[in-house]
Amino acid sequence: MTPAIDLRKPNNLELAAALSKVDGALLIRADLHLHAFACLLDGQSVKNEDRARGARFNSALRFTAQNIKTIVVVVSSDRPVSIFLQGKEMQGSYNSTESSKCDLYPTPRVI
Repeated sequence: MTPAIDLRKPNNLELAAALSKVDGALLIRADLHLHAFACLLDGQSVKNEDRARGARFNSALRFTAQNIKTIVVVVSSDRPVSIFLQGKEMQGSYNSTESSKCDLYPTPRVI
């Protein structure tokens, strides 16, 4: 998309949430801008693919294996949220007691 959508603006963040309902990926870069939506991820086959997990799972594995500085978050209605980095699904690294809130711009702590 040209221009990319700045997700630091509240209304744009709501727009991105609405666009996430379209099948496919949202491309959000480190600049916190939405650059594309409804994307298909692609990459060469990797050894840890699991056809039983479906296209979203396997495309995330492939894409992050080839784009090692990319994080892919897969949200599916029939499975929990999965996070992929460097061609692997990240598991067991989140503790739900740490925080029940996720902020795009967390409030800095005063020490």
